[in-house]
Order: sequence, then structure tokens, then C-alpha cells
Amino acid sequence: MVAGHKPGAFKQKNKSHKFGRHKTKGMLDQKTKGRVGNGPKGGSKALGSLSKKDRKHQSAQIRKAKILTKTKEKGSLGVEGTAPIIVVMLPAGPSIPMDDVMKTFNELEEEQVKNYKNKFHFVAPGGEDLFEQLDSAKCADVVIIVWGQDEMDPLLRTCLLSQGVPTMHHLVLGDDTLSKPDKVIRKKRMGEVLEQTFPTAKDKVHFLDDKTQLHRVLWELSNFKQSKLSFRAHRSYMITSDVDFEQTSDTAGTLQVTGYLRGRGLSADQLVHLPGLGHYKISKIELARDGKRASPGEMFEEQVLSVPTDKQQSLEMEGEVDEMNAEQTWPTEEELEEAEQGEKQRKVPKGTSSYQAAWFQESDDGGDLESEDEEEGMEDEDDEGESEEESESGSEYEDIDTASQASEAVGDYDVHFDEEMERQELEKFREAREDEAFPDEVDTPQDVDARIRFQKYRGLKSFRTTPWDPKENLPLEYAKIWQLPNFKAVRKYMLKHAPDGPVKAGTFVKISIENVPISVVESTRSSITVFSLLPHEQRMSVQHSSLQRHPQCDMVVKSKEEILMQIGFRRYTVRPIYSQHTRSNKHKFERFMPTTGAFVASAYAPMIFSNAPVVLFKREVDGTVTLLSSGSLLSSDPDRVIVKRVVLSGHPCKINKRTATIRYMFHNPDDIHYFKPVELKTKYGKRGHIKQTLGTHGHMKVGFDGQLKQNDTVLMCLYKRVFPKLSFSYS
Repeated sequence: MVAGHKPGAFKQKNKSHKFGRHKTKGMLDQKTKGRVGNGPKGGSKALGSLSKKDRKHQSAQIRKAKILTKTKEKGSLGVEGTAPIIVVMLPAGPSIPMDDVMKTFNELEEEQVKNYKNKFHFVAPGGEDLFEQLDSAKCADVVIIVWGQDEMDPLLRTCLLSQGVPTMHHLVLGDDTLSKPDKVIRKKRMGEVLEQTFPTAKDKVHFLDDKTQLHRVLWELSNFKQSKLSFRAHRSYMITSDVDFEQTSDTAGTLQVTGYLRGRGLSADQLVHLPGLGHYKISKIELARDGKRASPGEMFEEQVLSVPTDKQQSLEMEGEVDEMNAEQTWPTEEELEEAEQGEKQRKVPKGTSSYQAAWFQESDDGGDLESEDEEEGMEDEDDEGESEEESESGSEYEDIDTASQASEAVGDYDVHFDEEMERQELEKFREAREDEAFPDEVDTPQDVDARIRFQKYRGLKSFRTTPWDPKENLPLEYAKIWQLPNFKAVRKYMLKHAPDGPVKAGTFVKISIENVPISVVESTRSSITVFSLLPHEQRMSVQHSSLQRHPQCDMVVKSKEEILMQIGFRRYTVRPIYSQHTRSNKHKFERFMPTTGAFVASAYAPMIFSNAPVVLFKREVDGTVTLLSSGSLLSSDPDRVIVKRVVLSGHPCKINKRTATIRYMFHNPDDIHYFKPVELKTKYGKRGHIKQTLGTHGHMKVGFDGQLKQNDTVLMCLYKRVFPKLSFSYS
């Protein structure tokens, strides 16, 4: 047989069809082989495997779902007459006549009520109370800032942007000296200036003395696009139009708040939170009559919409502490003998307890510590068992605002001067500067043995990889708080299955809140906001927030110093501790609030499941507040390990090729024997271990992995876990 032709390496290859970046129908059929994929709705994968008829049907379903979602959102805002749109009006300066502005809008609404399908509820909170303005803005559908000749308070502007605001409009007081073309130029320039702070302000600036522009404002308010705020998207909320109190005992009574319910439906089994005042139970929810917007002669019948059942949530914030439940089951005799045999084989310094011996390295060979940037932990002055000097430096301090006294006469300046407070501020400032220059370095005390002074500390072979049990040696406060097995999973479930009670949004209701203290009622303001709580949001836990320092704040703030914290709709006073924001399983404790970069503030506080903005304030002596930092909620996790570090330093006095004589780190041989297993390092990157003591004055011989330089410094890093301070109160 004749052999067939075999093509060689130079066979001609024709160009294939250029089908571009997209796959052909044949390629799609070959890939899918008749299977119908479960790709995302409207995605390219799902559309590629569907026929033209199926794609049109799928698009119609998606369109109907979006229309239904938008209809529900508009229904909660009061479209088609169900409830008025809440418009909160904030003055940009103290010279704005808000009474005249409110009168103008109320009259305009009465004149044009037939021309718009929506109704409006205008609210003007007190111009002097910052938190009343912020709380009102949390419940608002639209915020209008009224501008005059004065500039806006930078604290109010920053807080509004930090906590999140809905749709915003801007009104400018009229100026009779300006002509119509000049007003157009001023409006354009002001829109360009405001756009740098408020991104949507360019096309939403109007003049108050121009009725045509005011009609334009009402038209925009009736057709605005809702801005969603995460912390109120899964709960009910309302801003009250009427408040009444009925005393039922010598110390408490029933607070009755009336207003339009917004957001989701509400049930009497849920708890409600009054910002700055606490959370309480609902005794009943009644249908109320809005006399301002009701039609004349309309029949109204009182009706109870919801009452509590046996499923009503509890007000309990902390768990019961069982002091007898602090230990696990008693070990068996075999386990005790095994542990005792292990202690005999381990070589530890004299006087070392069994707990401390478990953390010493079994070998003095090798093992690199992480670099100084990766080592975390720090000295904490407020813990029990610390020295007297450390306790004094951890006391709380107050800040005095001397800038507000700059306008006083020079002769009266010293009248309000507090010399002791000034001395404390100076001491705190020096400590912050010293901590910045020499982070975590402390002097070894000469009057107290180092093994006693640092008995709670331990050495770590590697800060990043050495395990640290988060359940080890927990304080008593941890027995009072609540811990979820998986916070992220529980939060996802709670937000997905958020309760939607029988009282629907858009209903004008009267909520009776029981057992409200009289002292709380006396501190209430003209307008009260009410938020419902999701299940378990009243439980106390350890709250962590990711923050950044405000650029204009240069105040020195210590860890465990009293801070006013606002998280979403909540506001309370706590004593947080600060740590680095890293992805490690251990996080470095910060003695002072960092001035740059992101950090984490941890404090005992009730849980909150929705993503919420966080703002930190410092309350001054005269009652004013200073904005410290802002950010967002991170998690509620008691197992977050925050470790502080102390660094003991020594100096070489005699240097050999591989060894050196170190002094000034310790002052007696017993301390050297106690800390002998801990690895040493130098500022120039050398590693070493203690070999032996020299004399009786704290000199020691240390072996290194290379020859030291004369100007090098020898360091020993010790670590201890710290916890927040249990100090919580609503403010």
C-alpha cells in the first residue's frame, strides 16, 4: 500500500473566523451542552444561556420587582397622602431667624397643599443644642440648611457628614440690595463653594425671598430621591410631634409619644430606644388622630393596634454572674501526675509559678521575634496590681477650652485659670511626646523587683505566630456581658429577618413607653426621636469601632479616658481603649489616641447589628463638646485580643565578638534569672539570650548573633492582655 501524505511543519494554516471578544452561539452551546445555569439575575452568564423569550420574561420580572420595592419605600415616606415628608431645618449660624423661616414655609404649604400629592412636616430643633439637631437629622427625610451672612458651624457640618444625612437642600436669606442678575451669580458661586463640602449642593441652592424658588423647593421635596441610612434601614423610627407624661409612681411614669411611624412595622413586643436616654418597654400602641392634617368632620375611633405578649423582649443588659462557675471540672489524678512530671523536666528560674513556666521557651536556641512594627502591646496604668506611680498616671483628666476665653480682658484671664488642671494637662502632653519618641519603653524600677513589678507580663517567641488563648484569665466584667458564637453570621441573619410588626409604617400612632424615670423626662428636649431595637441589641458586649482622628483635633486623649461616643442612633459615655487596626489575631494597645492613620476603639457597650457610623466627642468643663474622631462600627467581639507591650532597655558596657556585658536593664541577679528565658533584641536588629549574671548589681552576660555596636541599645519586650474599663452611661 502507498503511504498517505503526512503534513509537515510548513503546512499552510488558514486564519480562523474573527468572532471578537464575545463567544459565538456554537461555543456557548458546546460549553453549556443544554444545561441552564443559575447565574445572577440579569447577569451575562444567565443571559448567555437563555433564549430571547426567556430573557424578555426575566427582564420583566426584574422590572416589576424594582417597581414594587420603590413603591414600598415611597409608601413609608408618605406618598399618596399616607404620611407627611419630614423636613428638618437647621440654621447655619446663630443669627438665622428660624421662627420667620418656619412661618413662611407653613403658610406656603397651606396655600399650595392642593397642588402637591405630598404633605410636609417641618421641624426646627433648637439652634443651641448640637445633639438635638443631630438626632432630628437622623429621622429626617430631607434636611434644609438655612444660610445667612455667617458661616456654618464647622462642628455641626462635620458631625452631619460623619453620622450620615439624607437628601439636603440649601436656602439663602434674601438680600434687598442685590438685583436679580446678582442673585443668580451669587447662587452659582455659593453652589460651587458648597459642592466641596456637600456633593449634591450645586443645583439645590435657593433664595428664601423668592416665591418662585420656594415653589421650586416644594416641588423638589415632593419628588425627591430617598437617601438610605444603614442604621435605620432595618428598624422602625419616628420623630415626635407631641409628648405627654403620666406619672404612675414617685420615681417613674408612662411617656406617651405621638407621631408618624417610619421605616418598618412596629410591635409592642419590641424595645424602643430614646437617643441619649436609654431603652424601654412599650405598654401599648394606639391609633392616633392628626388634628393638623385631618379633614374637618372626619370620624375617628380610638383603636389599640398592638399590646405586649409573652414574647416581649427583656430589658436585661448584663448577665447574671455565677462566682462559683469560674473553674472547669477538677482534673483527674493521672492528669495531675502527668503535669507534675512535666514540671520536673522543665528548667525554669527559681520562684517561677506553674502558670508562668508554661510560657517560657524550652530552649534558648534561635527563634526570631518579629520586627518592632509587628510587635504589639503596651503598658496600662489603670490595671490592678500596678505600682503607685503607674496608678497615678492612669487617672482621668479633664480638658479646659482656653480658646473660648480669648476674648476676655487680660486682667480677668486668671479668674478662671485652674493651675492644678494645667499641670495635669502638661504632664499628659509630656507623656504623649515621650511615648511618641520612645514607644512602649519604661524604666526598670529600683525600689521594686522587676519580677514583681512585671509579674503579669510574659515573653513571646513571635508576636504574630505565638498563640494566645482569648478565654484565658478573663476579668469579672466578662461574666456580665453577652457573646455571640459568630457575630457576622448572627448580624446577617438579624438583618435578613428583621421584625416587621403589625403597626405599618406611615401610621399616625401614640406609643406608650412604661417605667420612664422622672429624671429622664425632665432632661428631654422639645423634639424626641424614637428607634426600635432588633432582638438582642440591648445586650451588653465589647464594641469595636474603626476610627480616624479628625484633622483639626490636636487634643491629647488617653486610653480609658471618659469619652462621649455616638454609634448610629445611640449615644453614651464610655471609657474605651485604643489599639492598632491590623489583620492579626493580636492587636497592639495604644496608650494615647493615635493622631494619624486608622485605629480601633474598644469599649463595653450594647450590641448593634446594622452598619452604623461612629463619632467620638470630648465633653469640656464648660459643657461644650469637641469632635475627636469618626468612623464606622467594626464588630462586637469579646475575643479580640488587645495586648500591651513594655520594653525594658539596657546598654552594653563591654563588647566581645559574640557576647556583651549589659547593664541598667535589671538591678539584681534574681530578676536576671527570672527573665532569662525571654529573648532580647537590639535597635540595630541583633538577637540574643541571657547567659549568666555578673556580680550583684544587675550586670549580665548576653550572647548575640553578631557583634554589637557601642551605640546600640538592648531591648526586652514583655506583653500582657488589657481589657476596657466597665463604665457605661447614657448621655
